[in-house]
Amino acid sequence: MLPLRSSVVAKTDPLRTRTRRPRPTARRTRASSQHLRSLRPSDFGLGPLFIHSRDAVIVGDLETGRIVLWNPAAERLFGWTASEAIGRPIEILIAPAFVRLHQQGLALYRRTGQGTLIGSDKPLEVPAVTRGGEEISIELSLAPLDQSPRGDRQYVLAPTGGRRRRRRPSG
Repeated sequence: MLPLRSSVVAKTDPLRTRTRRPRPTARRTRASSQHLRSLRPSDFGLGPLFIHSRDAVIVGDLETGRIVLWNPAAERLFGWTASEAIGRPIEILIAPAFVRLHQQGLALYRRTGQGTLIGSDKPLEVPAVTRGGEEISIELSLAPLDQSPRGDRQYVLAPTGGRRRRRRPSG
């Protein structure tokens, strides 16, 4: 048997140790991201229809404003894969001119439990943005989810029917 050389085992490179050690904020982000990636449609009482729907269906966390579920139709419509979209802010899909309105509506819902779009019985046609930056028109409705995997969080279901529209050149 070969003897172990303790000097090699105990020796560490301080630069390597520093670069590998995550910052505390990165650790929280990673843990939060892992939680988001571990959610499944069944956690919300959503069945196989979530996966097989022809319409894009997205579930968002109302507290963080981040995407927690993303179906295959959303991948086709927006160009982001589920693994790329989950954990990102929902603003990646919102046309820049409407981001501020979205943030105000989200803040209102957080404060009051009421919103202008969440729970509305009529879908709304809104501009959205694909991964490639193309502006498209989607029909959107938002519904709060009563069943959630964590009682301390609120989630919203966003089924969207999309119609592609070329971005009009400005000027």
